[in-house]
Amino acid sequence: MPYFDLTTNVTEVPTDFHKETTDLLAKHLGKPSSVVGVHVNAGAKLTFGGTDDRPAGIINLYSAGCLGPEKNNSFSAAITEQLQKQLKIPSDRF
Repeated sequence: MPYFDLTTNVTEVPTDFHKETTDLLAKHLGKPSSVVGVHVNAGAKLTFGGTDDRPAGIINLYSAGCLGPEKNNSFSAAITEQLQKQLKIPSDRF
């Protein structure tokens, strides 16, 4: 089961973030959305790069057999775009 875990100091997460992130990951991982888990720990006390400036986030993505150097660039680009669009987190803050 693919699992996306985001810890962020952003306090407001749009209601469609989980669904859009699930669909995005399912598409890029080649898995049905019914097996993708998305967890967001919003409003966390978080430092990134030695500061607690907002917004920031830490991501962990798990998926057996679906991750690797040849796919990581497309995942990274898609996730970066999603976090910038939905949560306003700049690419240098996660």
